[in-house]
Amino acid sequence: MQKDIIYIDAEDDITTIIGKIKKSKGTLIALVPPKRVGPIHGAVNLRLIARAASQSKKRVVLVTSDQPLALLASSAGIPTAKNLQSKPELAKLDVLDVDDGSDVIDGSSLPDNRIDTKKTEDDEKAEGQEDDPLAEKPKEVKVERKKQPEKETPKKIEPKVPNFSKFRKKFILIGAGVLSLIVFAVWAIWFAPSATIVIKAKTEKAEVMSKLRLVKGSTNGMTDAVQAMDTQEKKTYSVDFDGSGSKNVGEKARGMVTITNEKTSSITLTTDAVLKSSSGNSYRLTKSITVPAGTVSCTTIFSCSPSTGKVTGVTIEAVNPGASYNGASGTMTISGLSNIGVKITSETSGGTDKKVKIVTSSDINSAKESLKKKMSDDSDQIKSRLLSSFDSSKYIVINESFSESTGDMSSQPTLDGELSDGAKAKMTTEVTRTVWAVSKDNLGEYLSKKLLPNDNNSRKVYDNGVSSVVFSDFAGGDNKTVSVSATGQVGPSIDEKLIKEQSKNKHYGEIQSSLESIQGVQDVDVKFWPFWVSKAPNSVDKIKIEYSVDGK
Repeated sequence: MQKDIIYIDAEDDITTIIGKIKKSKGTLIALVPPKRVGPIHGAVNLRLIARAASQSKKRVVLVTSDQPLALLASSAGIPTAKNLQSKPELAKLDVLDVDDGSDVIDGSSLPDNRIDTKKTEDDEKAEGQEDDPLAEKPKEVKVERKKQPEKETPKKIEPKVPNFSKFRKKFILIGAGVLSLIVFAVWAIWFAPSATIVIKAKTEKAEVMSKLRLVKGSTNGMTDAVQAMDTQEKKTYSVDFDGSGSKNVGEKARGMVTITNEKTSSITLTTDAVLKSSSGNSYRLTKSITVPAGTVSCTTIFSCSPSTGKVTGVTIEAVNPGASYNGASGTMTISGLSNIGVKITSETSGGTDKKVKIVTSSDINSAKESLKKKMSDDSDQIKSRLLSSFDSSKYIVINESFSESTGDMSSQPTLDGELSDGAKAKMTTEVTRTVWAVSKDNLGEYLSKKLLPNDNNSRKVYDNGVSSVVFSDFAGGDNKTVSVSATGQVGPSIDEKLIKEQSKNKHYGEIQSSLESIQGVQDVDVKFWPFWVSKAPNSVDKIKIEYSVDGK
């Protein structure tokens, strides 16, 4: 705990002393007053010092040997110490016990009933020795009375110091309460009162059946069209599946051949030509070649010898991988060609076997069915989410407009594609789901025009039927249309401005009797707000007109 010593001068006033206490960095402060009378010699000033120390979260000890000053400090809750080395404590008045000996009573002077009359053995011996001059005289019996409790010293009443901070808070709270009450009164009398007049008119039903075009954006200048909007959700689906086929992906066997042509015309062989070995295995050329035509040389007319066209060092390759294509030798034939000879000059070799899984067409078809089921299971949940995504206060959802557009289903790997050990094939597609809704306000305007196709000031649409409209025959495509049917209520036209003027500053009965006399009005109800209002306001802006229809 940090300590500090403050020496008080006789010229210091109480504010100076309090300022020194607040500025002190110590939490325990020793105040040393002057020997002669100074500002600290006063109960009020000591209490101000105690309060200032408490607010600053500091402890104050008064260093003095002046007993009256110590008693004043104690009444303010400030401990005192005789010097800087002694222990601080609150000073107390010593109460002196005065003993004047009046509390010793001679037992012989007491009444008989106040003295114990039971004799003891010592008493009996004493009686027997009364005549004995040498006998010891009995001791005088003294009865001590109980010490009276000390009277409490009456507490000294100290003057109370006014708490100006608490008084200021109370004053502010009372002022705020009064101001709030005034504001509430002004609001309750001039601003809050309002009235709602509910008129039940004599109406009749009217039907609307039409086919509408759904248009995104403005419908100005368009007939039988309403504003609409759609919402979509795209989702990618996939399923994993195994490949059930197998394939040899080993190396293909190769060899060398010589091809001869006995024809009188050359012939070109492409890589599509199939060469068959004596074992029945098929091979193909690794590149296209042209075999020249055969020739005939004659020495005389009767001595001629033919010679064949020939190409040597032609490379062939097995049509499929596998060791079974190794070791081909001898001659080969070319399917569909005659007079063409093929001789193997270097037997085939290098073919190897390596079996892998592949994707078959049946695997792909099964995966597509699994993917369709997965999309179907998800469809209802997404449809419900899309239907509830519109703001019901602005749009009416067309349930029949829900549609699903599925993209191409693709397999990875594709048909006959290889699958490595432990790997699975995957079928993937994307589905776009769409729902349409029409603007409630725009549709209401459309129905109102259909209910009253001609401008008629004597008739009014009380219910355009938009709240119970029924949609059917939704058609998608580029131009989206839907059939709509609704039942509205049409009745006489009522001048709202006139009604408001007639209702100003009138009570319930006056408004009701005044409006029920108007032609076409069946019933009138008036609602005042707040509850203490008993008549309509004097301003038409605070009077609202509502209509009710039979059955609603």
